[in-house]
Amino acid sequence: MNRAFDSPTHSDLTIVVDDTRFHVHKVILGLRTPFFTNATRHGFSEANDNVVTIREHGVEAVRSLLKYCYSGEYGETLMIGVIRRKPSEQVWF
Repeated sequence: MNRAFDSPTHSDLTIVVDDTRFHVHKVILGLRTPFFTNATRHGFSEANDNVVTIREHGVEAVRSLLKYCYSGEYGETLMIGVIRRKPSEQVWF
């Protein structure tokens, strides 16, 4: 599954963070986190556009989360975007 990460081949969802686009697969993300499943359900614009824009976290934090979704392994950078925020501002995936 690692080869499928950020590959437009068979990708059915694009994650946008700043100027970076990640080509991903809903089924893989849905297995690891309910965030993307909920974001792409009917009734949300992401369900029609197949594009999720993330403004709350930086590129490296999102890249680490996505790599975890594909590989099951993660590094310290996964939490960088969360750690730097006040508890009331934290947004968890």
